[in-house]
Amino acid sequence: MNPEPADALPRYQQYAIYATGFFCLSTVMMMGMLTPLWIAHLGFTPFLAGLIIGSRGVLSALLSIHAGSLMDRLGPRRVVLSFTFLAVITPPLFPLITWGPAIVPLQMVSGLVTSMSWIGVQTLIGQVLQGSAMHAGRLTFISKIGVLIGPLLIGLIIDLGGYVYSFYFMVLWGAALFGCALLLPAGTASARPESGIKIRDVLPRFSDYAAAFRLLTTTAVAVIATASVIGISSNAILSSFYLVHLKSEGFSGTLIGSVLAVGSFCAAFGTLTTHKIMRRVDPYYLLLAASLVTISTICIAPQFSAVAIIFTLIALRGITDGVGQPLLFSLMSNAVTKENQGKAVGLRISLNRSCTALVPMIMGGVIEFMGLGAAFLAIGGILTTALAVLWVIVIRSPNIKRPDIR
Repeated sequence: MNPEPADALPRYQQYAIYATGFFCLSTVMMMGMLTPLWIAHLGFTPFLAGLIIGSRGVLSALLSIHAGSLMDRLGPRRVVLSFTFLAVITPPLFPLITWGPAIVPLQMVSGLVTSMSWIGVQTLIGQVLQGSAMHAGRLTFISKIGVLIGPLLIGLIIDLGGYVYSFYFMVLWGAALFGCALLLPAGTASARPESGIKIRDVLPRFSDYAAAFRLLTTTAVAVIATASVIGISSNAILSSFYLVHLKSEGFSGTLIGSVLAVGSFCAAFGTLTTHKIMRRVDPYYLLLAASLVTISTICIAPQFSAVAIIFTLIALRGITDGVGQPLLFSLMSNAVTKENQGKAVGLRISLNRSCTALVPMIMGGVIEFMGLGAAFLAIGGILTTALAVLWVIVIRSPNIKRPDIR
């Protein structure tokens, strides 16, 4: 793997990639914490709450492949800038809407903004930093720092100023995200800049979706994408009914933010170990093992109410989540060609967002029939079974392409 293009990229542009990841994932976590608590405050039923929370991923699920294809065609920076300004506009609209169904479209748009930014920085890792595990680890580390700071900050603002001021604060955070996106490198684009951007260039194409899903015919891509979906399911649980569970246990906004921050703190340092562990452990087995711990620690959490146990479980989950994320970036970048980097990221994000939309909705319905604790265990059992199937596939596919680790 030739490191020269990464070294040739101006440092401020490398930092812009990392900073965009920082504000993007911190925004995901802050809105992911603020919105469910706001919804719980409004007193919706579990099913309606699950519908509202899950709707955040709907547009992302539908448009991520299209966005990834646009980034391959037009360059990531153009696409990211087209969406990040919405991060400034959408947060102050939440306190104005208290009717459940009306919150759904706002959630969809809000979720799309951060998805586009996250697809963009991952595509740049593949396009200009060659899918480097080291640079992917740096991006994940800095992003996890944002995820650490974000919940603590928004939890404190909730306690001191209430929900309305918390949404107003997110306007400033969204402006910072947009500012970082302005400094991103252009990346590579298949369309020639001198030809200009035509309407047909930005419209969804069936061929893009077909090409993206065709990548799943490669065993490596199929395994990585499925493992990503399984892992993101635990995040969907964490950012929805797990927060509702903590609130029902009497946790304050600051304490809930502290729980999430501990997980993010551990995840940040977990990312720094990934590159070294990959030199000693097969990266696919490492990914599946990390996913297993990530799932199990979140799904058994409602069985315990002791604060010490809750913090211990979230710390373990954070470490393995931190190890797994740069693995996903690096493995996917190395499994596809340079021309398909955006499509591959878009495919994975599309599948992930489908999961983040469906899991809270399903859990909301299951909770109404089985109760919260049983719903966590049921989802955990399904995800663990899926991981076991992936393990068998990897064992029977010894020729899956491994990345060149340096």
